[in-house]
Amino acid sequence: MQLTLERGHTAQWAVRHRDPRSGTWCCQPKTTTSCLPHRRQRNNPPCSDSGHYPSHRSNSCKRCHYERRSQRTGENCLVLRRAGPALPSLSIATADRSISPIRSAFTTNTLHRSHRRRSSLPSLCEPPLLALLPLRAMVLGCSCAHNAHVDRSQLAQRTTAGRNTGLFVWLVLSVLAVLARTTPAATSDTTVQTDCAMDADPSLTQVLALPAAPARPDGAHKGTFGTVMIIGGTETMIGAPAISATAALRSGVGLCKVMVDKSILPFVLVAQPSATGGMLGASDKETLASLAKADPDAKSVLAVGPGFGQDPARQSLVLALLASGRRMVLDADGLNWLAASKVRLKHDTRASPSAKGLILTPHPGEFRRLAEPLSITENPVVAEERPVAAAKLALAHNAVVVLKGDRTVVTDGSRFYINTSGNPALSTAGSGDVLTGLLASLLAQGMPAFEAAVLGVHVHGRAADEWAAQHGRAGLLAMELAHQLPKALNPLRA
Repeated sequence: MQLTLERGHTAQWAVRHRDPRSGTWCCQPKTTTSCLPHRRQRNNPPCSDSGHYPSHRSNSCKRCHYERRSQRTGENCLVLRRAGPALPSLSIATADRSISPIRSAFTTNTLHRSHRRRSSLPSLCEPPLLALLPLRAMVLGCSCAHNAHVDRSQLAQRTTAGRNTGLFVWLVLSVLAVLARTTPAATSDTTVQTDCAMDADPSLTQVLALPAAPARPDGAHKGTFGTVMIIGGTETMIGAPAISATAALRSGVGLCKVMVDKSILPFVLVAQPSATGGMLGASDKETLASLAKADPDAKSVLAVGPGFGQDPARQSLVLALLASGRRMVLDADGLNWLAASKVRLKHDTRASPSAKGLILTPHPGEFRRLAEPLSITENPVVAEERPVAAAKLALAHNAVVVLKGDRTVVTDGSRFYINTSGNPALSTAGSGDVLTGLLASLLAQGMPAFEAAVLGVHVHGRAADEWAAQHGRAGLLAMELAHQLPKALNPLRA
């Protein structure tokens, strides 16, 4: 009687034996503690070396793994250990743990017992791991299939056929390994291609160099450096538009206007008297008319959202401003209303996001609300997934996205920049309003959207670093951060 081991689609081992009279195969349950044919045949003694019967737990004698002769049939049987680590499949395992087309049928006695866990799938993006696959293919080719107790003549025939298959697989995988090692990577002075994990959808190029800050020519006047219009504010958040206006002025914009409700306008102008004021209308039509009157040439950059509040009437205003096609930085509650509308900004798709001049500045919570209707599944707080997550949002809205957080990510859907400045002192209320005013100011001074966002997040963090060097990493106020911007920005000017 001959014992055979097989591996089923549930990745569990079972023991089969052939009935000598009927010729049929029988499979014993997993809970059997010893081999049923050996247990029933009292005239077939246990192993002379260990005194134990073969067991399901070891697939052979518990302590003996030697070649032995069956006393009943007189045939030589090659007793093998339980299979060790299987060869990795060339396809990802499915949820029902189905066996992949390419795997090891068993492992030889040279494999240690402790190595029973399946090895993980190697990444084909890494040439060193790809180079190891030919060796594994040789092992696969030289192994025989499905039987742990095999007749020696059958073993020789199967080994010869398997070796030929293994040589063919080895040649194919060797060529792939050489190609993976010799493919040149495209690099330049300012950009570097990301690894293959980033080459999925979308394909991204990492930007390493900082752009120069806008120059300040001698013959300039306030009109030279543009105008920023802050739209936001509520009775409970008067400080937000004032902080954004301060940051815009401190970073070099020529003129800053604040458009808020009539009831809070005097208080905002007291907080920042260098700005001028305008009033939001009772309806979207009135507000757009007031905006057209204050900016008839539509050349101003809008900063929409600081302290905007959750009034449902503001949603239609945000969408109307987005539809106007103006250069804009959308932040805070402006992003929340865009997420609630579940619309995709498709207007002016012929222009690149940087030329279009729209910057979205979500933190991870706001990003999740924006990503949900777009079916973006990447995690905005996992460092490896943040660039792809931000790029997908940028492509969906044809905008530049600033995904705030530790190592802020800036992307336009094809390029991305990871900021390294900043410290925990920025974890304070109003620091996002400072960034909004700073980005709007750089846009108004003539920088493209992507370059303005890259420079802005760096200067924002650098100002916090310089403040922390004097005062420590706690206690920073948003208004103090805004006043720190000239010291951080001026050394970077062309």
